[in-house]
Amino acid sequence: MAKKTYSAAFKAKVVLEVLQEEQELSAIATKYNLNPNMLRNWKKEFLEKAASVFEASTKAEKDARRKGAALKKRKIVSIVFRKFIFPLGSRQLPGQRMRLCVDFL
Repeated sequence: MAKKTYSAAFKAKVVLEVLQEEQELSAIATKYNLNPNMLRNWKKEFLEKAASVFEASTKAEKDARRKGAALKKRKIVSIVFRKFIFPLGSRQLPGQRMRLCVDFL
């Protein structure tokens, strides 16, 4: 007999039902035709990994802030070059000055 695999969404749905404690674990296992020990293992794994949901979002938030800070820096440098450096009458062509600005970043 082939081992049946279950989707993460299905496991989460069943474990959340177990955590609500409205029915006994064995009743839920019977309802979905699952082994109660497998449900206990899913519940244990779910609870062990629950904190990682918040860690992942924290990492994503940090990455977003870093990208935002880098973008702000580029904008500030661009404004400084346009307002203060370029008007000084450099003899370079506009394209050369822009390359200078990009190299600076």
